Amino acid sequence: MCRQNYVKKFLKSRYPLEYRILSKGIETVDSINDTREFESTLRAIDTLGFTEIEINSFSNFNIWKCDLSTERNEEQASLTQESFELLDRVGHLLGIKSEDLKKSLLKPRIKVGNEWVYQGRSSEQVESSISALSMSLYDRMFKWIVDRVNQTLGTKKLMQV
Repeated sequence: MCRQNYVKKFLKSRYPLEYRILSKGIETVDSINDTREFESTLRAIDTLGFTEIEINSFSNFNIWKCDLSTERNEEQASLTQESFELLDRVGHLLGIKSEDLKKSLLKPRIKVGNEWVYQGRSSEQVESSISALSMSLYDRMFKWIVDRVNQTLGTKKLMQV
């Protein structure tokens, strides 16, 4: 796959501040050349033999860069129109209905005593849930990539013996 296709696949935006997690950090680091690091990553992906399906599975989660932003409506959070479109794509990637994802974020079902009730969430609570879900997904994706790399390196060792 050529470099431009990877750029389109991995980088939903070229502006780091548009990514939820990155927007809380420093945009540039003098000692790091982003272009060189990206090229190194692409070479590693090719060298390790990641399939197109595998590349899609971890590149698609950059979709979380957009804000699933909430509108402040008294105490109950609601999603913006742009967030509904994003929620459809996220739900598709996760293999769940976007309506179920929306309910679990905005009005999760909780057990109170012996009964199940729907709890309304504030914007801060929804944003916290989104952050927790994002971090969990990235954690699992990172572990999967490490396992995949270890599997590839282990296979190559056996072939060399």
